Amino acid sequence: MRKRVCIDINSIVPLKSMGYLTGVGRTTFELVKEIDRLKDELPFDIVLYLQNIRGITPADFGISLPYKNLYLPFRDYINKFISPVHIRTALTRYDLWHCPHNSDYVDNVSKTIFTMHDMLMYTYPAEFSPEAHKKFENVVLHNMRSCRAVITCSQSTKNDIVRYIGINPDKIHVIYWGINHHLFKPYPDKEYLKDKLAKKFAINNPYFFSVSCGYKRKNTIELIHAYNDLAKQNPVNDLVLVWNHYGKDVEELLKKNSRIHILKNISDEDLMELYNGATATYFPSKYEGFGLPVLESMACGIPVVTCKNSSLTEVGGDIAFYVKSEDAQGILETMENMENETGNRESLILQGIQYASRFTWEKCAKQTIAVYNKYLL
Repeated sequence: MRKRVCIDINSIVPLKSMGYLTGVGRTTFELVKEIDRLKDELPFDIVLYLQNIRGITPADFGISLPYKNLYLPFRDYINKFISPVHIRTALTRYDLWHCPHNSDYVDNVSKTIFTMHDMLMYTYPAEFSPEAHKKFENVVLHNMRSCRAVITCSQSTKNDIVRYIGINPDKIHVIYWGINHHLFKPYPDKEYLKDKLAKKFAINNPYFFSVSCGYKRKNTIELIHAYNDLAKQNPVNDLVLVWNHYGKDVEELLKKNSRIHILKNISDEDLMELYNGATATYFPSKYEGFGLPVLESMACGIPVVTCKNSSLTEVGGDIAFYVKSEDAQGILETMENMENETGNRESLILQGIQYASRFTWEKCAKQTIAVYNKYLL
């Protein structure tokens, strides 16, 4: 009888309700789509697991793999209650369970592979609630130490897992995320795109672009301060931020500069177009487990400015531009250079596209399948 791997895909459900996904959901979605494409080549069976009362299915996301749905809300208190009675085991009859969203309450941790995206709980503990810290101490640490294997997205994160949790590095597998090259690629008609962005987002000038959120480690406030300093020089470029939730402190900063645009609830298609329209993408984060915007921007043919820390040098290689420091002054210097850049931009664009092409979801999926196969034996 063929063995069976079950993949928990609950992190992609928000795509149905909100129309977009954050990083963990996006990587899970792309991975499962590629595994679906390769399913006829697999030496084992795959079943997907969903847990929702709305009857959302993989078909809603264009995925044809078989699935099981447990008609309960996907909540910690419910998962904690059902895991000891092994309802999910009986429903899916798995030999190996893959939890690709960091960690969760599971039926049998010794038959589980966890994907750990980063070690933010240790590097930026203030970003998490007391409840999240309690779950990490009581559940996540046990899971990491007792599970069958761990998948992570960079050597930097693997090093952090070993450093902070102290588990055997031999059971941690580094598999780089991919880029959806069907979507993230150079836009064929830049003039048409310029008009489209003007009509859709009221962006009428060249611009620097950044994908961000409210976490302090993302360093977006310093990016805004840097741009406000640049604005005193009457720059060519505006600043465009994708940022769904921000506080009153940001509102006060925005009042000082009408050339800063904040966009919310952006689809992947919109994101691709915004990358393509930019002069440069800024990703000045102080810590990342991977850093998808670095490669997505390169794949669209747009230079990237980021920081020399965590996984970002690993992902950006020698193609990205790196700020000398993560404060506003360091970021401002790169903005001034980008404003005045008249050199080998076309060469850098081609290098970035070629470099980003190494990161594919097919490669990621095949390496993940190899890990499944190893631990099914």
